[in-house]
Amino acid sequence: MKLNYLISACCAVFVLLTPACTKSNDPTPEPNSKILTYTVSLPENDIHGVVDDIEKTVTIYIPLQYGLTFIEPKITLSAGATLKNTPQRVDILDEKTTYEVTGSDKSVTTYKLIIVVQQKTPLVVDELSTDDIAKINIGSSITITGNFERTLFDEVKMTLIAAYGKETVLSKGGEYVSSVIKKDGKVFYSIDRQMPLDMQPGVYKVRVKFLKLEIEMKKPVELVFGRPGWLLGNKIVNQGETFIIERSYNSVFKNFTEFSIMVNGVKTLLPIVSYTLSEAVIRVPENVPPGDYIPTALFEGFPPKTGFSYVTVRAKN
Repeated sequence: MKLNYLISACCAVFVLLTPACTKSNDPTPEPNSKILTYTVSLPENDIHGVVDDIEKTVTIYIPLQYGLTFIEPKITLSAGATLKNTPQRVDILDEKTTYEVTGSDKSVTTYKLIIVVQQKTPLVVDELSTDDIAKINIGSSITITGNFERTLFDEVKMTLIAAYGKETVLSKGGEYVSSVIKKDGKVFYSIDRQMPLDMQPGVYKVRVKFLKLEIEMKKPVELVFGRPGWLLGNKIVNQGETFIIERSYNSVFKNFTEFSIMVNGVKTLLPIVSYTLSEAVIRVPENVPPGDYIPTALFEGFPPKTGFSYVTVRAKN
């Protein structure tokens, strides 16, 4: 009799405790403020991002050969969830983009976007000279050779850093690109970057950045004023009128002091009306006889330079 009573009592206690145990072990409901898929659609292959609901990240890997500089994602969410902002175009170098998702259950989850550009590593760029320092004329372009991806040449950034810290990013040069095969069989490409004409003489460090990779060259460059050259072409000008000459490659107009022609064996000045680093306005005096003349230019610090093209002077109308 006592045994049956004890068994009944134990069963009653078990029944009473079971609901409590079941309730305490119930998992917390999953929020439905989730990103389910993150896709970049391309003509040939879609790129799918990796969604990590623990770290709250979306990671997408960008193959360099696709030539992408930005992505336009398509995002799918949990049923009933919404994004705080409409997905925008994202630069592949972006490191600040986040997505805030609000679920129908009012939960909020913020995902950080991580863009991994699949580049060749390390970035390798040839030195600009075999000498300890490369001398380069202000006004010229600089050719850099490295293991760049051919679909993204425009993304190669070249920076000159002055001794006092100022950084100057060179603009894109010409469209011409050449390639060279190294001894190990790797292909390097040579591209041009144009320095601003108003650069100051001096020694500069050189930094090259290609997307998310960056190096600083071991050897600096020294910028100098080279002998100014000028482009004329055959000009036909009336007496008393003006014409324009332009700087030639690898030079700038600095301390332009004189422009002249020989008239019947006598040096005759053609006044320099104005000039900039890249061009000059020249006037033909009204008393210059009609004829064909080859001019000479003088820049301070350099010997006179005679051109190859004619200035043809015609009688004033």
